[in-house]
Amino acid sequence: MDVDLKCTAYPYLAPPEPVLPVHSGGPLPTSVLVINAEAQPKLGPVAQILCCPHCRRTMESRLEPRVTKHTHAFAFALCLTGLICLVPLPYCLKSCQSVDHYCSQCNRFLGNASS
Repeated sequence: MDVDLKCTAYPYLAPPEPVLPVHSGGPLPTSVLVINAEAQPKLGPVAQILCCPHCRRTMESRLEPRVTKHTHAFAFALCLTGLICLVPLPYCLKSCQSVDHYCSQCNRFLGNASS
């Protein structure tokens, strides 16, 4: 039984009314727009040129492939299906591994490749 709470007679269940600012003459308040300059672009499977948030240098990211649990699961599935000779394949393919990005200047971790 679905009940729309907006139409009930209980005012405490209704959504609050928006509060509009009241201007009393004088100068208008200034709006401040905050832009996050630290936001990094989404990292992909290739090296990218970006500014390191740690050392503040512009550099090309260093990539390191990393074996994940999905790589192990794919190898295990190949083993279960009887394709034992193909078990090393997921460990050799870049598409079955994750890619970590590191700063080439300070060697700090920058993030994982977004898939």
